[in-house]
Amino acid sequence: MRSELSENKTLGHILKVVGRADLNGISNQVLLDFFHRHRLFAMTDDVFLGQFETKEHALWLDTKRKYVLRSIQLTQELVKIIKHLNTAEIEFVALKGPVLAHRLYGDIGERHFGDLDIVIKLDSINHVIHILGEIGYRMVYPKSGFSQNRWDYYFKYKRDVGLVHEDSGVVVELHVGVYRHELLRSVDEKLLWEGLDSKNIGGIDVPCMSLNNSFLYLLFHGGYHQYFRLFWLRDIAEALIKWNLDHKLILKNSLEMGIDRFVGVGLLLAEEFFMIPPPEEYDSYLSQYKSELKKLKLSCIDRINDPVEESYSMKLKRLKYQLGLKPGLNYKWSVFTSTVHRWYIRKFLGGQ
Repeated sequence: MRSELSENKTLGHILKVVGRADLNGISNQVLLDFFHRHRLFAMTDDVFLGQFETKEHALWLDTKRKYVLRSIQLTQELVKIIKHLNTAEIEFVALKGPVLAHRLYGDIGERHFGDLDIVIKLDSINHVIHILGEIGYRMVYPKSGFSQNRWDYYFKYKRDVGLVHEDSGVVVELHVGVYRHELLRSVDEKLLWEGLDSKNIGGIDVPCMSLNNSFLYLLFHGGYHQYFRLFWLRDIAEALIKWNLDHKLILKNSLEMGIDRFVGVGLLLAEEFFMIPPPEEYDSYLSQYKSELKKLKLSCIDRINDPVEESYSMKLKRLKYQLGLKPGLNYKWSVFTSTVHRWYIRKFLGGQ
């Protein structure tokens, strides 16, 4: 194998040969780095691992094992937290993490996750912070001691609070929604919380979004981050195959919430990297907005192949991408103002 990729081959194209015999032109180190960066260890198989020497194979398996053990630890911690929330009669919904791994893959070892995401109501945020504090968690962002006015300002542009366990290092993000001020207002995300479902994990029922809304949320979340980690896109491709989804309803809800371009670009990227064609229910929409969605898709491919850490020029490209996610001058102005407010929150309020 050559030691590097040819210039005209994007890293994303590696996915199209994984598990096949023909890996010529791609070095072992590039493969290792690529799958580590995109958290796609679970996609490998014996054919792929056979490309490595014994030492590389052992390192690869050890890395996979560490991810699985971490997933087991986080799942056990989620069950522990939920028991405390249930005792306190706190309403909540679990996002991604162990719930998604079980619902989508049937095995927590099949999907990497590094923290726990729990959605709660805004008026219970202080109570939940106190509950988690009693079992060893401390708040790491934002800063503590806010006035009510300062909290109101913070939650207008941000929607999460981060806590870390003093001993285990487990990170929990408490969300008061999934909104992004300029893209999806908190008052407009109510459709995502209709018809909640549950998944039994560790003998306890964990509330979660319906499959339709989970799919729409995955598209929104991955699209916001330009899929710079491809395991988000893998989730979407997997959901298209495994879940019985109402795509007419998903498209209708996305249009009503103004996040339809997230749906379009996610479907195009799933086809690009995982060869899963968009369901026919989206044909008319994808045709109508072909030009806009193509630009967004190419921007995501650039981000997928760029380094994880953003340079100044990459941040400018990200801004251009964000400006294309919704039409209208009011939206574009909102992007700029929200960017300034979130910078202020990170700089002076300790937000992430």
